[in-house]
Amino acid sequence: MDKHHHYVGRILDGTFSFAKEKFTRFDPEFVTMEAFATSRGWVEPIVIPGASNPRPTPGEDQKADSERKSVDEKVAVTESNKFYNEPDRLGMRIPYDLTVEDVANLIGQDHGINVIDVRTQNQDGMKWPLGKWAEYYNSAEKDSIRNVISLEISETKLGALVKRPDIVEYV
Repeated sequence: MDKHHHYVGRILDGTFSFAKEKFTRFDPEFVTMEAFATSRGWVEPIVIPGASNPRPTPGEDQKADSERKSVDEKVAVTESNKFYNEPDRLGMRIPYDLTVEDVANLIGQDHGINVIDVRTQNQDGMKWPLGKWAEYYNSAEKDSIRNVISLEISETKLGALVKRPDIVEYV
């Protein structure tokens, strides 16, 4: 039995036909509380094109800086170039070059997460330590395709490094 979902082959070979999406696109400066209020809230998804909201990347001076930097009261991060963390035009902040190993280290290797088998959509009580998930994620050979649906980070070291878009903070 093939370990992939039956759509995977069609997607990979280009024979799967995707429906055209018609989401409204906004530049970051239009994602404001005023726009949200005058539109009576967004009831459909919106898209912020990546080209209009480029992610800040560290300059040479930040890459060379290896001093200990305090991100906020909750966490002090060494390797400041690894976790260069300036907000984008939406006010969103995600550490630069964040890896699954970084997530496991910042949250805790033993932190339990719910894992789902993608093909069967079965969870069957699969709770893995985050360190095991990082190993699985980076392994070349996988016995089946698995996914993590959610991971709460707000009260962790990683949570201190991430910031939601400004509009989410206002709403």
